[in-house]
Amino acid sequence: MITYEKAYKEAAKLRTDINYGTEFEKGFLFGNTDDENWIGGAGHTPVIILKEDGRAVNAPTFYMQIGPGEIIREDFKIDQDGRIIEE
Repeated sequence: MITYEKAYKEAAKLRTDINYGTEFEKGFLFGNTDDENWIGGAGHTPVIILKEDGRAVNAPTFYMQIGPGEIIREDFKIDQDGRIIEE
């Protein structure tokens, strides 16, 4: 199992504009709040890091093949250094 910090570091290698996340039983989803304004296109899809091994997977694989499990923390904000912003 990897920690949030390690998952964020892996996700940040794939996407530099992360500002929110959701934690599931089996993985972390990282994205940007501006993504909802885009319709398709590269660079505007979430990065999902599996807790089991730190591997990045795409959303269809995570949701349909692996299964995310229960939501632990939903839509938390993240600062530019990867720290969770408590509200």
